[in-house]
Amino acid sequence: MFRSIGATLAGLLVAALVVGLVESLSHAIYPAPAGLDPANKVAMEAYMRSLPLGAFIMILVAWFDGTMVGAFVATLLTGGRERWPALVVAGSMLSGALFTMMQIAHPPWMAMVGISLFFPAAEAGRWLHRRYVLRGKPAA
Repeated sequence: MFRSIGATLAGLLVAALVVGLVESLSHAIYPAPAGLDPANKVAMEAYMRSLPLGAFIMILVAWFDGTMVGAFVATLLTGGRERWPALVVAGSMLSGALFTMMQIAHPPWMAMVGISLFFPAAEAGRWLHRRYVLRGKPAA
């Protein structure tokens, strides 16, 4: 049980790091205007409306990749015996994305796509574990 909890926490940490890295790349490609105050809701909404499609796609990629890698790590650390650590990673990442979307208005299409990708991303992470780590090993 403690191993699974530790694996879940490690998966969450890795997921957050991957999201942060990809979002940093997105911010480098699509920088915010100088002097933009994130606390100014009106200014943030105007900024969000001005962003190109690529900026939103990069955020979706960050959410998917972070969740997938985090779920992979959680699955790896449990030896693939339990599914719930990967699902907790997905649920936690979904919660973070929902919080972000409530704080900063995102396009409706992005919200719909975004909320639908976390659990498939976790399953992709679990699939990667089965495909590349467990390949050729007998089932436990």
